[in-house]
Amino acid sequence: MNKVPWIGLVNVLPLPGNNQLSVDKGAYINILAPALNYTDYCASVTEELLRLKYYIVEYEDVEKFIDRANRCLLSDELHKLAENVEQSGDIVLGTLHTYKKD
Repeated sequence: MNKVPWIGLVNVLPLPGNNQLSVDKGAYINILAPALNYTDYCASVTEELLRLKYYIVEYEDVEKFIDRANRCLLSDELHKLAENVEQSGDIVLGTLHTYKKD
């Protein structure tokens, strides 16, 4: 079975050494990754986010990209990210949508 692009919205907080977010902020990120299933997606994304010094608060709406695209109108950015995943096999992060932590 071949891996296909999956997408999920991931809520993250910065770990020490993360220079993308200040300590008082969190972020939601659409992340696309090649995966066989939900478990494979979460394992790959978790490994990548830990490498980038992010703590994962939660995963939301994880599914095959094609299923989301068939059900919802998605931005050109997300379609381009999915093409990138399909061609390169890399995990790609969309725009960080930040929020102030309590």
